[in-house]
Parts: sequence; structure tokens; C-alpha cells
Amino acid sequence: MVNRSHSDSINYFCLYNEYLCMDDERNSLDENYREFKENLKNGNLPKYDEFDLIEIFDVAADNHDYYVQTEVLMLGARLFPQSKELMQRRGFLYANINPEALGDFVDNNPQFDGVCWDLLRLKDSGLRGIDAEPILDQIVKKYKKFDDEDIIRLAETIRQLKCEDWFVKNVDLLEKKSEFPDVLLFEVAMLQHDAEDDEGAVITLDKLTKIDPFRAENWILMAESYLNLGQYEDGLKAIDFARAVETTIPEADAIEASLLLGLDKNLPRAIGLFENYVADNPGATNVIHNLILAYNRVGDFEKCRNLLINLFNEDPTNSYLLRELLSISADTAQELVLKHIKSNDIGAGVVEFYMWSLMLNNAWYSIIGFYEEASRYNEFFNKDSETIFYVAFACLNVGELERAKDFAVRGLECINKTFNTHLSFRMNQYGCQQALSTLIKLVDYGKQDMIESFDPLGVKTKEKD
Repeated sequence: MVNRSHSDSINYFCLYNEYLCMDDERNSLDENYREFKENLKNGNLPKYDEFDLIEIFDVAADNHDYYVQTEVLMLGARLFPQSKELMQRRGFLYANINPEALGDFVDNNPQFDGVCWDLLRLKDSGLRGIDAEPILDQIVKKYKKFDDEDIIRLAETIRQLKCEDWFVKNVDLLEKKSEFPDVLLFEVAMLQHDAEDDEGAVITLDKLTKIDPFRAENWILMAESYLNLGQYEDGLKAIDFARAVETTIPEADAIEASLLLGLDKNLPRAIGLFENYVADNPGATNVIHNLILAYNRVGDFEKCRNLLINLFNEDPTNSYLLRELLSISADTAQELVLKHIKSNDIGAGVVEFYMWSLMLNNAWYSIIGFYEEASRYNEFFNKDSETIFYVAFACLNVGELERAKDFAVRGLECINKTFNTHLSFRMNQYGCQQALSTLIKLVDYGKQDMIESFDPLGVKTKEKD
């Protein structure tokens, strides 16, 4: 639990100066990275030293910028062909973007040794999970010291190999060997948090914040872990420490607002924080969901609807926003769904639920009209046997028998094209095939009483529209 007194803060004064230096250094790294990108754009690369290239590569890796990583390595190969650090980074780039090439790379460079090289060889070994643990044990035993790059690469490898339990189990030993134990503890806490072991994450973070109390990321992660545990007051204390270190933290806004929502406390502030965050991050689904909850809790339904409409208009491909809108805008459902279809190249799951709702309401003409419009914009609806059955069934129930038969024949053709796949899908398609075949026979028989009683999905509960 977070429990920091005033005297604790005084004792941290020296560490704070260190934090400011580290923060300036981080800003400088980002600036060098941006400058390198600009130089690439202009086609004018000055002569960088080896250390600068390593730092630029690492920042580019944090940003998943494979272009800059590649350009750095090509420049480094010309300027510093003997660089072990740049060479091992080439290996990690291969591992991320072309794993097949990693095997040749490590085979062709047997002369290199070190933690990162051993991790590259482990990645190439194909070992995973518990099978990889003996090799990890050997690596830890082999080396007396692990620098920050070693720890970061170790954590990355552990995630890929699914050896999270091993990492947590060996944290004490690794901490003794780490030149930067704060880096290790943060990586372990992140891993625990991602694995939904937030109780373990809080314990690790409590230890970390005693070592490094002036890094906002540590407190943010602690607050988020407390949020997941439902310990909202403790989470707010962690947010206070994060804001004391760094005043402007967008992530802190979203987490604090969620904590306040959990406490049902100071909801106007929570809404304001949510709104600020969503304005800059319109794709943050979880935050949007919480903002909707907050609006509803204070009874501001108009703001809720306007938010969803504005976000949906900006991104009509977003099926989450569409689902939320359909729950409060039933009168404009077809308009919203069609807008979604027109902007989406794939058949979206939310459309399937909309079709189901029309079926359950026996809205036969609405099903036909929706299909006619939707199939103009998305070829999916002309190829999906289930959708075609819905339309055939609707036509059958409004007396358009020949049209119903034509749709059923088309639906059967679609099944024949898609039948070779996994068993659950094949079972589903088998049922659809039987229903379509029966529908064709009913049309051929032409007996109205049999047509009216045909209800394979058990949906005929209301009057036709």
C-alpha cells in the first residue's frame, strides 16, 4: 500500500536532482532521434559516433520505427563495422521482422558472446515455455552483471517465450546481478500487471518506488494496478505522487478519472479528465466506455449521445462505437449500420447482431431493404451464406417466393465455396445448408401452410412489419 510521509519526501531530495538529469537526458535522446529522421528526409546525414547511433536505434525500437532502425544499422555497418553493440541490435531487428534470417545471422557470428547474444541464440532455438527455462538458468549463472540493455532484452525474450513465471521466480537473483535494479523491477512489474497479477505488481512497485520515487511511470503503473484491484483510494494516492513528479501526464488523467468513477466520487472532475483524454485519443475504447458510464451515472444522456455520434462520424469503421450507438439510437440504426458498412471493407460482427435483431422482430421488409442497400457497398453480404438465408427467409415470409428461392440457391453456392474449414464452422454451415435446401423445396411445393409453419430459427413471435 502507498504510504509516503513528508519526511520521506525530504529524504528523496537528492534522488529528485538525479531524476531531473535523467529526464533531460530522455528529452535529448528523443530530440536526437527526431533529428536523425529529419536528416534522412533531407538526404543529409552527418557523421555520427557509435554511441549516438546506438541511442537513436534504441529510441527507434521503442517507437517500433523499423525504417530508422534499419537506416541506423546500415550507417553503422559503414562507419563502425566492428561494433559488437550495433551487430547484436541487428540480430534483434532480424528476430522482430524476419525470424527466418535470425538462424543464419547467429550461425554466421559465433565469435560474439554476451547476454544479448545468448538470448538471440535462445530465440533461434525454438524452445518455448518450460523447455526454455534451463537455458535461461544457464544465462543467469554464466554472467555476473546485467546492464540495462541486458535486462530489457531479457524481459522482451521472456515475454516472447512465455517464461513469465521464471522471471518472477528469479527476480531476487537478477536484482543482485543488475547494474540498474530499477530497470529490472519495472520490467517485472509490467509483466505481472500484463499477466493480471496486480497484487504481485503492487508489491514489486512498492519496492521500486523506494529505489526510484521520482519516475512518474512507476507511480502510474502502481495506480493502474490498484485500479484493477478495486483499491481506488490507494490508486489516487499513487496518482498524487505521479503528479508531484510530472504535472502533465495524459495517462494519469485517464486512470485518475477511472479511480474516481470506481469510488463514485467527484464525477464532474472524472468526466472532465475523461473528456480531455478522449479528445487527444479518440481510439481509446476503454476510456470511452468509462466516460459513457460516467455520463449515464450523472444523467447526462445528451452529452453521451453527442460524444458517440461525433466519434463515430470521425471513424465510422469503429464497431465498438457503433454498438454503443445502437443501444441508444434504435431509430437511426439502419442509417448508422449502413454508414459503417460503406466505410468498412470486411463483414463486421456488429452487422450480424443487427440482422439478428431484425429477425427476432420479424422485420422482414427491413431485412430485405437493408440487404439491398448493404450489398451495394460490401461484397461480404453477397457471399455470406447466413446473411443470404436471412434474406431468403424474409422474402419467403412476405410472399416473394421465387426471389426467396433465388437467394437460397445463391446461399447454397456460397456454402460449397467455404465448406473446407474448421469443424465448428462446418457444423454451422451444415445447418444453414439444410435450412436453405428446405426453403427451396417449400417454394417448389407451393403449400402456404407449410411455408407459414417453416421457422428453423424459432423467431416467428411477432406480427410481420
